[in-house]
Amino acid sequence: MTVDAAPTISVIVPTFNRRETLGRALDSVRMQTLPAREVIVVDDCSQDGTAEWLPVAFPEVRFVSLSLNHGAPHARNVALREASGEFIAFLDSDDWWEPDFLQASVAALRRAPKAVMAVSDIRMVLLYGDAPSQYIHRCRPVDRYRDMVEQLLLQNFITTMSCVVVSRRAIEAVGPLDETLRVVHDKDLYIRLSTQGDVVCTEQALIWRYIDSDNLVADLDRFLADNRRFWARFFTTPLGNGYRDLRWRVRSRTYEGFATMALGRGRRWTACRYSLLAFVYTCWDRRPELRLLRRAIDDAYGAMRSAVSGAVRGRLW
Repeated sequence: MTVDAAPTISVIVPTFNRRETLGRALDSVRMQTLPAREVIVVDDCSQDGTAEWLPVAFPEVRFVSLSLNHGAPHARNVALREASGEFIAFLDSDDWWEPDFLQASVAALRRAPKAVMAVSDIRMVLLYGDAPSQYIHRCRPVDRYRDMVEQLLLQNFITTMSCVVVSRRAIEAVGPLDETLRVVHDKDLYIRLSTQGDVVCTEQALIWRYIDSDNLVADLDRFLADNRRFWARFFTTPLGNGYRDLRWRVRSRTYEGFATMALGRGRRWTACRYSLLAFVYTCWDRRPELRLLRRAIDDAYGAMRSAVSGAVRGRLW
C-alpha cells in the first residue's frame, strides 16, 4: 500500500499528568508503517508541565489544552470533534503500539467490508504487587453468544481503547462517548458501535498496556461503581430493553471478574465479597452457580490464613 493510496487516520490521545509516558506513546505513533494523517493530543488540565513540553517535543501533533479536568471521555470527545480521518485510532498516553498496528488494523477492516471496528491482542503489563508481570490478552470475538451486544455485556473482551481502530462514519452514527461514565464509557461505545457493523481482529499482539496503582481501572471500587451506573442506564434504553433477560447474569459475570482482579491484588476479603455477590446474582437469575459460592469460601479461607500468618509473624518478631 503506497502512502498516496493509504486511508486517512486520525489518532486520538487523551492525557492527564502522564508526561513521563506520553513521549513513549507518541514515539510509537511516529514509528507506524502506515502513517496517521493527524495526531490529536488533548491534555485534560495536567499539572506536570505537559502543556509546555509537548509542543516543543512533538511539534507535528495537534495539541488541545483544557483549562479544567473533565475526565477521559470528555477529552476524547473534544478530539473526535477535531478529527478528520476516515478512521479513528485511540491511544492512551501510558500505552504504546507496535509499528504495524495501524497498517494491520486498517487491513483487517478492508478485508471485512461490513466491519466498523478492528481490535488487536494486547500485551498486558501489571506494575503493581511485588514484581511486574506480563501476559497476552486475546482480544477475539467468539460465536457462543447470540450477537456482539450480548458478548460485550457478558465478556467485554476489548479491555482498552488503545487496541481499537474504528470507522469515523460509525462513530458519527452512534454519537459521542458518554461523559457521565468515568471508566466504562468505552464499553458503552463498543456496544453502540456493534449495532452498526462487525468487529474484526488482527489476531496479533500489537499493543502494550500498562496498569499501575494509579490507573483508573486499578481502583476497583470506583471501577465497579461506574459499572453500576452503566447497568442502571443501559437496561432502560431502547437497545437495552432487548437484553433485559441478561441483567442479573451481567452483574454476576462482572462481580466474578472483579473477584479475580481483587485476588490478583492480594485483596482476599474483597475477592470473597465479590464472589459471594456473583453467586447471589446467579440465584436471582434462577441459575445458581455453586462454584461461585465455593470460590467465595476459598477466598475467605485464604484471607483468614493470611491474617493468622501475619499475626504469628508479628509475635515472633
